[in-house]
Amino acid sequence: MDFISEIYEATANYSHWSVVLNGIASKIGACGMAIVHRTGNAASWILSQGLEDFGAAYIEAGWINRDDRVSPVLAEHYPGFRVDSDYWTEEQVREMPIYRDFLFPRNMNASAATLIQGSRDDALHIAVEGLPSYADASSVVPFLNSLRPHLARAVSLSMKLAQVYAEGVVKGLEARGVGAAVVGPTGRLRAANESFGGWFGGDITDRAGNIRFRDLAANRQIYLALGLEPGSQKGGRSFPVRSGSAVAALHCLPLRGRSQDIFESDGFALMLARPDNRMVPTADLLRLLFDLTPAEARLARLLAQGRTVGEAAGECGIQPNTVRVHLKAVYAKTGFSGQSDLIAAFSSLGTRTDGNDNDAGH
Repeated sequence: MDFISEIYEATANYSHWSVVLNGIASKIGACGMAIVHRTGNAASWILSQGLEDFGAAYIEAGWINRDDRVSPVLAEHYPGFRVDSDYWTEEQVREMPIYRDFLFPRNMNASAATLIQGSRDDALHIAVEGLPSYADASSVVPFLNSLRPHLARAVSLSMKLAQVYAEGVVKGLEARGVGAAVVGPTGRLRAANESFGGWFGGDITDRAGNIRFRDLAANRQIYLALGLEPGSQKGGRSFPVRSGSAVAALHCLPLRGRSQDIFESDGFALMLARPDNRMVPTADLLRLLFDLTPAEARLARLLAQGRTVGEAAGECGIQPNTVRVHLKAVYAKTGFSGQSDLIAAFSSLGTRTDGNDNDAGH
């Protein structure tokens, strides 16, 4: 691999960075590489291929805010790569919580890192993870330093382009009346238009810059979609989000392939489906927003009208146990926790509950 050419190719092709980092890591015998873009108290990531689970576990356990390895690199501003043995003895390293509790159990024995000043009020922290030993880490520093100036130029511009592209896309959607946002793979909010932020009252991030709603159930669904909840798998999903008494649907779309190039992100696009949509017959709106089957949508409408499980079973011509199976699926897909939630959602979405059922035969 011609690393310098590949680095500059990735400048305007954000999704190519993971390939470049993977190639560098493979050449020097490391488990992987990460580029951390730091702005104030916030940080976003680019990870080499195969390091996604490592990155998710690192974030989930809170190491991003308590990794002892980072402070001396940030403080020293050394114009090159450093290894941990430049700052600590191997004995001290063995007692560091990040190594003892996180890295060593994952067979990651040594690391190297460098700090690069960003273009404005930001910094790039490039880390090489999982080198076999500190002797190996020290031996690859000259090679890493030969790439460092090229990485500095390319990554600095690439991060800015990613922000510009993401903002451009969501602004374009704003012009079409669509609330939209882009988040990175670890939940970092990269861009959001006014319609999206306005629905949530404008306060949609935590102190680290990660997306965070007041609606705690919606927060959990976001992190399930990102694969950041224990046992969850990254993937697309739709779920309800609340703002006061109103309910809308939030669609999470994983960015893959060409989509990554358009949004300049390897995370997710978020799109609001708001309750004032009048282009869809109201009887079908809840079904479309939350991927309900016709049978599930009909049951949801009956329950929203105040029917009991037994009454709904009779009207649908099915057994009460079958109703309960459908109901479990409805709650799983929508995130609603009970009949009162369904009634509130139908009211907010403008979905009629008067018993006039356009698809009653479905």
